[in-house]
Amino acid sequence: MAHQESASLRKAIASSDLCTLFAVAFRFPDEALADALCSGTFMSDLIDCLNEAEAPDNEIQETKELLSQMMLDCDPVGLLAEMRREHSRLYDIPGKFTKIHIFEGPFRFVADGQKGKPSLFLSPITADVKKQMIEAGVIPKNHEHEPVDSIYSELEFMAFMLAQFSESLRIGDDSIQLEWANRIKRFKQEHLEKWVPDFMEKTVQEASAASYKNLALIAGIAMEYILREDS
Repeated sequence: MAHQESASLRKAIASSDLCTLFAVAFRFPDEALADALCSGTFMSDLIDCLNEAEAPDNEIQETKELLSQMMLDCDPVGLLAEMRREHSRLYDIPGKFTKIHIFEGPFRFVADGQKGKPSLFLSPITADVKKQMIEAGVIPKNHEHEPVDSIYSELEFMAFMLAQFSESLRIGDDSIQLEWANRIKRFKQEHLEKWVPDFMEKTVQEASAASYKNLALIAGIAMEYILREDS
């Protein structure tokens, strides 16, 4: 029983760390991300997480190959410039020219074929994400200036909930375990499952820079695993 609980704890911690890694990967890139991708620390952390989460060997190997491609002749300064241009082109152009909405509400509005202009702050989807965050006792600091349903905010929220679930496993509190497991399951079903795989697939399709194409492919692998895992 203790061995099983230990394995569950390792998986939960690894899943939390995976969500944190990809939240960082899809924020507007900074020097730390470029350095981590070029130096191999991003790959090392990611592979460690996938191993701890007991991801299949073929998925781990595919992840290594994709990240290794990014590391060939990698220059952090050049990579950062490329990623900033690509992030802006893919996600940050406002209005009708936006290639991929980085917020869940607008992304699903477009994916569902709804007519008109998607709303940022007033979307029912955004409101529900905020509600679930408040119920869990956490909300992004800049929620008044930016919608809470960005890909990175949602992944940070999932990382937080998985960390809380991990702690409940560590201390052996069954009631708290159930509370966090239910929150995680609800957020997966009502939000992450409904758009994160499609967001990654769309990024693979639209990306012209290998950095974002490969990151989205890797994230697709990791998130598929996380979403099918039972907490």
